[in-house]
Amino acid sequence: MKNTEQVISDLQAGNRRYALGAGIHPNQTLHRRDEMLAGQNPSAVIIGCSDSRVPPEIIFDCGLGELFVIRTAGHVADESVIASVQYAVEHLHTDLILVLGHSDCGAVKSAVQGLEASGALGALLARIKPPLKAAAARAGDLLENAVIENIRLTLAQLKETAWPRELMIRGACYSLKSGLVTFDPEP
Repeated sequence: MKNTEQVISDLQAGNRRYALGAGIHPNQTLHRRDEMLAGQNPSAVIIGCSDSRVPPEIIFDCGLGELFVIRTAGHVADESVIASVQYAVEHLHTDLILVLGHSDCGAVKSAVQGLEASGALGALLARIKPPLKAAAARAGDLLENAVIENIRLTLAQLKETAWPRELMIRGACYSLKSGLVTFDPEP
């Protein structure tokens, strides 16, 4: 199994290939699919947004079995998301958790604009609202700041969780325009 620094380096290299339109689309063959019948050993857990423009396997130029991906609108880390991460950590022995936000996130934008919603959507937006105060206090674009603060909120939730061993937990932000991922983004 790769160490977490090597996994980060591989993700960065894959993202550069993708952003340049030079993806190699590894591990997407029939042979790889057959190999995966024996089980999975992903090198990273990615908690990302459900936005159809931000599929982690594609933007990191990865293939079958490489990433354990959990996606919700606004990458909100509710109980089911934390349980899914726990499964990957405890049963698949994954040591890297990456929270992947993205520019122009619709869920974050809805929270910033004060969209009133009922039911499950209202509950999801309520989970995104806490970082808005910190985002508003920063200079610059409110939505961009809110996206970064939402990444930080999810990171804090993960870091508060009791894990069975030391893990690398990092944040990243994908640019819809450039196709590039910035690790540990700052507002």
